[in-house]
Amino acid sequence: MKTSFYNQTFVLGVTGGIAIYKSCELIRLLKKNGAIVHVVMTKSATELIKPSVFQALSGKHVYTSMWNDITEFSMPHIHLSRDASAIIVAPSTANFMAKIANGIADDLLSTLCLARNVPLLVAPSMNVEMWNNPATQRNYQNLLKDGVVILEPCSGSQACGDNGPGRMLEPETVISYLRENFSDTFKAKIKHKVLNNKTVLVTAGPTYEAIDPIRGITNRSSGKLGYAIAETAKKAGAKVFLVSGPVSIGDVPSVHIENVESAAQMLRKVRKILKEEIVDIFFSVAAVADWTPKKFVKTKIKKNSSTDLKDINWIETKDILLEVASNTKESRPFVVGFAAETKSGKFLLNACQKKLEAKKADMIIGTNGPDTFGQDKAHMLICSPGQPSTNIEGTKTQIASQLIQLIQKQINQKNEN
Repeated sequence: MKTSFYNQTFVLGVTGGIAIYKSCELIRLLKKNGAIVHVVMTKSATELIKPSVFQALSGKHVYTSMWNDITEFSMPHIHLSRDASAIIVAPSTANFMAKIANGIADDLLSTLCLARNVPLLVAPSMNVEMWNNPATQRNYQNLLKDGVVILEPCSGSQACGDNGPGRMLEPETVISYLRENFSDTFKAKIKHKVLNNKTVLVTAGPTYEAIDPIRGITNRSSGKLGYAIAETAKKAGAKVFLVSGPVSIGDVPSVHIENVESAAQMLRKVRKILKEEIVDIFFSVAAVADWTPKKFVKTKIKKNSSTDLKDINWIETKDILLEVASNTKESRPFVVGFAAETKSGKFLLNACQKKLEAKKADMIIGTNGPDTFGQDKAHMLICSPGQPSTNIEGTKTQIASQLIQLIQKQINQKNEN
């Protein structure tokens, strides 16, 4: 029976991270799905697991050195990846990320990555402090700019006893990503990537406006649609920036993610990205609070105290959507806004049309908020200037895909006129 990676070859690079045990399961799953796996180990990796273990699992010779291996490849650092669909480094230590981010090629695996002509995927694994270190984050950003796919580490307890981001993704999650991007069925479905050489900026989730260290106000939003749009845009070939309020969703591989809390923080991040990047499409999906306390109270406001909750002075937050849409420069992106209403039918249509004009957007997507909050499926209304409204429905991933197709069609029509 034909499987997901039938007759495809993957090079699995293994470095000396404690998550090396996950590489064993990753090989098993790759082979179960029909892949041929060539394993390349760093010297540090061989200190943790013997190459013979990976040879038994892969059924292939395991490469550990540029100089001592006698194999079918006369120059393994050049030829090993030529017939491969991708190179996957899992786990990748902070040291190895630093090497490939700076073009250092001092062993077989780093040289192989430098000499590749296939996609490179990196699954980091390290202590939380190492992951958060500015040097690692700088290398991470440089790898993204170089087109390397970062399979973002997740948060959780670590071997050293710390807790936080740095855990390598589970092998099943890596396989899911590979199925979506390298399986024969996916390749047949996506013959070309509609957002190649495009840059997309997405805001997602709610903002939280703190009143005191205990209390605050927010809007309801799971962030699912914004994250689905970011992931779909990335798969369509775009360089994607995601500015996210507080959500309970895992990071999207190879997407530049900026985590924020308040509306002011979100606006600053959006302004910074727009200043540094030429953004082609801006999706203002986040449920940004319209009001924020004029003054943050540093201690909890007690009942019947001199400072009372009823005495809070509120000020309006800056309108991120309107600010981006009001840009008159030639570099202004195609601006997409979202409207979560408590209305349906013609009432929702009227609300979207009014918002479309007031916000100067190129497209407004409307929905009945209470029907979609936290749900995986939704029904949405699309409004654009001078065009009839359109209804779309499905999972939020399906909606994201439909939106990108519609937006690209509108951009193409605009460029033709």
